[in-house]
Amino acid sequence: MADKQEEAGKLMKKASKAISPSLFDFRLKPDWEVAAPLFERAAVLFKQVGRFEDASEAYERASTAQEKLQSPFHAAKHMEAAAETARLSKSWDKVFEYTKSAAELYINANRATVAADCLARGARQLEEHDVEHALTLLYDAVDIYESDTKEANAADVFRQAISLLVRAKRYPEAVEMMMRFGSQCDRVGARSSQCKCYLGAIVTHLFAKEAREAWMVFQDALAIDAFVSSEEAFAADALFSAIVTHLFAKEAREAWMVFQDALAIDAFVSSEEAFAADALFSAYRSGEEDEVQRVVKSKSVFKQLENQVARLAMKLPQGRMDKLSRRLNRAMGS
Repeated sequence: MADKQEEAGKLMKKASKAISPSLFDFRLKPDWEVAAPLFERAAVLFKQVGRFEDASEAYERASTAQEKLQSPFHAAKHMEAAAETARLSKSWDKVFEYTKSAAELYINANRATVAADCLARGARQLEEHDVEHALTLLYDAVDIYESDTKEANAADVFRQAISLLVRAKRYPEAVEMMMRFGSQCDRVGARSSQCKCYLGAIVTHLFAKEAREAWMVFQDALAIDAFVSSEEAFAADALFSAIVTHLFAKEAREAWMVFQDALAIDAFVSSEEAFAADALFSAYRSGEEDEVQRVVKSKSVFKQLENQVARLAMKLPQGRMDKLSRRLNRAMGS
């Protein structure tokens, strides 16, 4: 280990010397061709012995050398390697900086899609440690996909961004990203994913107790043929998710209104989700907490909802049952 570290140090000195003009060595300008492989080898050795900060510096200098040699793609690869070793040293600001630089170099090499993928990888490294910078990278990645007309490849990045925004409880931004994803799906003809985007936006609004905004999204979505005629199972699942989310948020009246609207959709009326929703409302009207829990446990459709919504269902009921029961009975006119 000590030998490798010593060798890496010698390589760095030799590379630095190669790019320093010297009259004594008859070198009037930097010799990047000599320096590049020396920096690269030093970076590998530093990484092998766990000197990650030194490895990042060596990769950064190797990147500069490749850029000087008019090879932006190789420069980008080295810069991305610098980001990886910065992650190993838990230097999160450096991860962000190196990733941004790597993406710019990929773009200079006319590899825009690779640049977007690089940004997404960097965001994944950061999302547990620096949400703001992770989101910056993801927004940049989405912008690149859209401007490069490579929208068909952007689905995973959109989903990554939406997931991070929801986990960060930034619901308005999550909805905005879902709607943006929905527009992208429309352009590439991904109808099923488009419907999921709109319904996901509705559920997110409901969870954030933004019933009016959820209703507006729903009305906008109904104007889209692909949404109205989307596959029955998903339509029922999504509407049922909205009901469950309302109940979790202790909004019994709003949940009942969603249920009534859903019953106007043929795909929902005869679905398992509709019958489960009806049983759930009956349990709430009884005012018995045990009855609500029994219904949730006995109906498998609750477990088949989107992961986050299914977790909400398992935690029902929320709030005072007597109060919720009265509200629901008033909403139902009884």
